[in-house]
Amino acid sequence: WGSRRDLELKKYTHSTTTNWLCPTCGYTNDPIFNRCERVMLQLADTALGGGGGATPLSGEGGEADLGATPQVFQRAADTLPGWFPGRVYRENEVVHFAAGSSGVRRARVVSTARCTGKSRKADWLERRGVECFILLLSRDGSTGLDLSMTTH
Repeated sequence: WGSRRDLELKKYTHSTTTNWLCPTCGYTNDPIFNRCERVMLQLADTALGGGGGATPLSGEGGEADLGATPQVFQRAADTLPGWFPGRVYRENEVVHFAAGSSGVRRARVVSTARCTGKSRKADWLERRGVECFILLLSRDGSTGLDLSMTTH
């Protein structure tokens, strides 16, 4: 019958889907994943070579303190401008992001990792009104499904 057949049929026929909220980062995940799929970036300030803040691009911050102790901070990849599904960030790549009232900031990617949240500790949500106009099923999901009414 296919392990995910019921999830996709429910989405297509009843416009409802079930997801879980990661207890660690708050990301909404599909029920087929046991661990959170959100990519987290370890970022460092480019002016300090690694510091905990980030340097304003508009020239507001003044000179960087080169004697400061570098601190690394974490940010979700999907919150950065220019992110799209499948986007891969590389070590030492420079990224820009909005940092509240201080404007646009620049930081260097130190490392990337997935969030460590697990579905067994999560809150589950049922969403209604999901628009699903096309039903696509793989071999394992289409076994026993009567598609005699389809023409294409």
